[in-house]
Amino acid sequence: MKNLCEKCGKCCEYLMLKLSPQTLKKEYIRWDTRDGGNYTSDIYLIYPMLKYKFFDKKVKSHIYQCIHFKRDKNGKGKCVIHDIRPSMCSNFPSYNKISMCLDRNPSQYIGCGYNIDKTIGEK
Repeated sequence: MKNLCEKCGKCCEYLMLKLSPQTLKKEYIRWDTRDGGNYTSDIYLIYPMLKYKFFDKKVKSHIYQCIHFKRDKNGKGKCVIHDIRPSMCSNFPSYNKISMCLDRNPSQYIGCGYNIDKTIGEK
C-alpha cells in the first residue's frame, strides 16, 4: 500500500533549511539578477513564499513557513497554489529525485503520511 499525504501541514509550516534568512535573501538577489543564466533552484524560487519563524537548535536548521499554506475548517492543511506549486513541494518527500530520509520513512516529520513508522523522529 502506497503512503500518501494526510495534509498534516508539517512540511509547509515547519520547513527546515540550513540557510539563514540573510543568506537566503542574498542568494535570491544574486539568482534574480543573473544575466540570462541557467541557474535554477527551488530554494531560490520559493524565497518570496517563505516566512521565517526561528532557528531550531535541536535540528540545527532555520525554520520557515510557506505563506501559501492554510488550514480548512477541519484543520487539514491546504496549499492555495497547489496546481502551480514548486517541484520541491510536488515531489515531497523526495527532492531532486533523492529520497530525503531512510528506508521506509522518507519524511523527517512525525506523523507524516509518507512514513510507514509514524513516530519517526520522536525521542
